[in-house]
Amino acid sequence: MNAKIERYNRTIQEEFVDYHLDDLGYDMGSFNYRLMDWVLWYNTERPHFTLELKSPMRALLGSLQLMPAESNML
Repeated sequence: MNAKIERYNRTIQEEFVDYHLDDLGYDMGSFNYRLMDWVLWYNTERPHFTLELKSPMRALLGSLQLMPAESNML
Protein backbone atom coordinates (compact mmCIF):
# COMPACT_ATOMS: atom_id res chain seq x y z
CA MET A 1 0.00 0.00 0.00
CA ASN A 2 2.78 2.45 0.86
CA ALA A 3 4.47 1.92 -2.52
CA LYS A 4 1.26 2.92 -4.32
CA ILE A 5 0.94 6.09 -2.27
CA GLU A 6 4.59 6.96 -2.86
CA ARG A 7 4.11 6.47 -6.61
CA TYR A 8 1.01 8.68 -6.59
CA ASN A 9 2.90 11.39 -4.71
CA ARG A 10 5.73 11.17 -7.25
CA THR A 11 3.24 11.50 -10.11
CA ILE A 12 1.74 14.63 -8.54
CA GLN A 13 5.22 16.07 -8.07
CA GLU A 14 6.42 15.29 -11.61
CA GLU A 15 3.24 16.08 -13.53
CA PHE A 16 1.85 19.03 -11.58
CA VAL A 17 3.90 20.59 -8.80
CA ASP A 18 7.12 20.95 -10.80
CA TYR A 19 5.22 23.03 -13.39
CA HIS A 20 3.38 25.25 -10.88
CA LEU A 21 6.09 26.23 -8.41
CA ASP A 22 5.40 29.94 -8.93
CA ASP A 23 1.81 29.53 -7.76
CA LEU A 24 2.96 27.45 -4.83
CA GLY A 25 5.34 30.17 -3.68
CA TYR A 26 3.22 33.24 -4.33
CA ASP A 27 -0.46 32.32 -4.61
CA MET A 28 -1.43 29.27 -2.57
CA GLY A 29 -5.13 29.70 -3.41
CA SER A 30 -4.45 29.53 -7.14
CA PHE A 31 -2.16 26.56 -6.63
CA ASN A 32 -4.83 24.65 -4.68
CA TYR A 33 -7.51 25.48 -7.26
CA ARG A 34 -5.33 24.24 -10.12
CA LEU A 35 -4.33 21.15 -8.14
CA MET A 36 -7.98 20.23 -7.57
CA ASP A 37 -8.65 20.58 -11.31
CA TRP A 38 -5.63 18.39 -12.03
CA VAL A 39 -6.73 15.71 -9.54
CA LEU A 40 -10.20 15.62 -11.12
CA TRP A 41 -8.61 15.28 -14.57
CA TYR A 42 -6.24 12.59 -13.26
CA ASN A 43 -9.12 10.50 -11.90
CA THR A 44 -11.68 11.03 -14.68
CA GLU A 45 -9.79 11.48 -17.96
CA ARG A 46 -6.09 10.56 -17.76
CA PRO A 47 -5.33 7.07 -19.09
CA HIS A 48 -3.49 4.78 -16.67
CA PHE A 49 -1.28 1.95 -17.88
CA THR A 50 -2.29 -0.28 -14.96
CA LEU A 51 -5.93 0.09 -16.04
CA GLU A 52 -5.22 -0.85 -19.67
CA LEU A 53 -5.08 2.82 -20.70
CA LYS A 54 -8.48 3.63 -19.20
CA SER A 55 -9.14 6.42 -16.75
CA PRO A 56 -9.94 5.31 -13.19
CA MET A 57 -13.53 6.49 -13.63
CA ARG A 58 -13.98 4.49 -16.86
CA ALA A 59 -12.46 1.42 -15.21
CA LEU A 60 -14.85 1.81 -12.27
CA LEU A 61 -17.84 2.24 -14.54
CA GLY A 62 -16.74 -0.82 -16.51
CA SER A 63 -16.43 -2.92 -13.38
CA LEU A 64 -19.88 -1.79 -12.23
CA GLN A 65 -21.21 -2.29 -15.76
CA LEU A 66 -22.61 1.24 -15.93
CA MET A 67 -22.80 3.34 -19.06
CA PRO A 68 -21.01 6.74 -19.01
CA ALA A 69 -24.39 8.45 -19.43
CA GLU A 70 -25.44 6.96 -16.07
CA SER A 71 -22.58 8.69 -14.27
CA ASN A 72 -22.49 12.40 -13.45
CA MET A 73 -18.67 12.27 -13.25
CA LEU A 74 -18.14 11.77 -17.00
